[in-house]
Amino acid sequence: MIRVEHLSFSYGETRILKDVNFNADRGSLAALIGPNGAGKSTLFRCILKFLSGYEGKVMLDGQDMKDMSRPEIARKIAYIPQTSIPVFNYAVIDIVLMGMTSGLRLLETPKKEHIRRAEEVLEGLGVLHLRDRGFGRISGGERQLVLLARAIAQNARILIMDEPTANLDYGNQLRVMERIRSLAKAGYTVIMSTHDPAQALLFADIAFVLQDGCMLASGPPKEVLTEEMMNKLYGVNVQMMDIETDGTMNRICVPVRSVK
Repeated sequence: MIRVEHLSFSYGETRILKDVNFNADRGSLAALIGPNGAGKSTLFRCILKFLSGYEGKVMLDGQDMKDMSRPEIARKIAYIPQTSIPVFNYAVIDIVLMGMTSGLRLLETPKKEHIRRAEEVLEGLGVLHLRDRGFGRISGGERQLVLLARAIAQNARILIMDEPTANLDYGNQLRVMERIRSLAKAGYTVIMSTHDPAQALLFADIAFVLQDGCMLASGPPKEVLTEEMMNKLYGVNVQMMDIETDGTMNRICVPVRSVK
């Protein structure tokens, strides 16, 4: 579990995060919602210990992360960026193996059991057929699944994802989100940022709303992401609607056209 307590952070005299508090429990998918400049990326950097000098606490399984080394953190938290294209066109299998470096000694190379584990993870995500392909020459959706595989191979049970479906087509967005949801169901703690309220409404267990560095609200997505909240965050009018699909009621967010 991750618990953030009274977290504040400044770049110089500019306050970016202001007394942020939230919990993310084991086996949950948390969606972090907020406009550009709200402080989402800074919050992630503090959680990952990429930034130091923040006020407050980030607790990981009851331990203050300020007292943890980077290798210790890497064994518990994996980070999946929006996208990643390396300078060198590494094979997909090598990208996944890179996730295991926190468990290797200095100058130690992966062994057969590491390769076998990487292949198992790729197979579990349905992309084993990409094993020997160049990472820079596969589609955006496939790259995100490979980055997920690298995170899983890291054996970390907490996944931090920065807009994991950014720049993906509609089909790949859904496929990646389905995989992310299945990881939460399997016991992973997933915290992802998104600009798409539909992703939070359809897939997330809890939504955190961040604006101007402050946590405005947190709770079940259907309760937090209201028409009033969307207008406050983005300055747009939307209508929330409930539709039934396969016997389940799902909420969707529909923009209201301002010009007819």
